[in-house]
Amino acid sequence: MKNLIILALLGATALAAPVMAADSPAVQEDKQDIRSDTGAIDKDNAALAKDRDALATNRAAKAEDKADGSYGKQAVDSAKIGGDQAAIGEKKVERGIDHKIRHHHKKNLHKDEQGQPGGSTSSTQ
Repeated sequence: MKNLIILALLGATALAAPVMAADSPAVQEDKQDIRSDTGAIDKDNAALAKDRDALATNRAAKAEDKADGSYGKQAVDSAKIGGDQAAIGEKKVERGIDHKIRHHHKKNLHKDEQGQPGGSTSSTQ
């Protein structure tokens, strides 16, 4: 009977361990990192939308200048389009990096919640 009670207590302690880990500073830090990463991704998405709108505007202006036969204005519009495309490419890279960082932080959170080594306390950033 004593053994059964001891096993039950050990089982309850093992089940409660993840709950206790959820309140640890490492887990809280990981959750804050993930919130920050999500905010950075949202900013990247907003900047991408703005650049895509500018690209659409410049493409429409180029089409209008082409219809009018304004070759000089078409060249200027082409340069603007190239700049917009470069900015979009840059924002996509930034967003991709932010996604990778968030994924890394999610892995750290999972490790910290499980109490495994290699979580945020032992990783170098």
